[in-house]
Amino acid sequence: MIMLKKDNNAHFFEYEHYNDAHRYGFRSGKISIIGEISVEKYKSIMQAQKEHPVYVMHCDSKVWWIFQDEIYWENDNLDVEAVKTLILATQIRKKQKIERDIEKAKATIAQVDSLKSDDRQPIPDDVKMFVWQRDKGRCVKCGSNQNLEYDHIIPVSKGGSNTARNLQILCEFCNRSKGGNLF
Repeated sequence: MIMLKKDNNAHFFEYEHYNDAHRYGFRSGKISIIGEISVEKYKSIMQAQKEHPVYVMHCDSKVWWIFQDEIYWENDNLDVEAVKTLILATQIRKKQKIERDIEKAKATIAQVDSLKSDDRQPIPDDVKMFVWQRDKGRCVKCGSNQNLEYDHIIPVSKGGSNTARNLQILCEFCNRSKGGNLF
């Protein structure tokens, strides 16, 4: 199995070498190289790593690379192109996961907002007319033709819709006594 991991503990460090010459070292945990990187070489590495992975060091069976300001190690003797491909593929997968998580969060927020919202879609006029004619302009419970209202058989809060099958005419009294119940 190919192993390429980001090394959050690895870093370059600057120090004064003999004769006041500044040099750079590299450290990952207890492993380090000291005084081997000149200022010019360090600048060259930092410039090149913006475009492609740059070999930093090897120790035991691990090889360290720097690419786009991140340090990675691998133990499969990968070449520059393989390291770059693996890192970019990992970045793409991470970005896609973040985008999926953002979409899921947006959908969840929208769902919560819709549950909180008291804004109901109005009953379409053609549905009102059909229900009025079907129920003969009277309360389907008591037969009254006073203070009539459109009632959702399955309340909107419980998933009911504005379709003719889910609407009936009730007088104000019967509608209030029904409340949020189904019957």
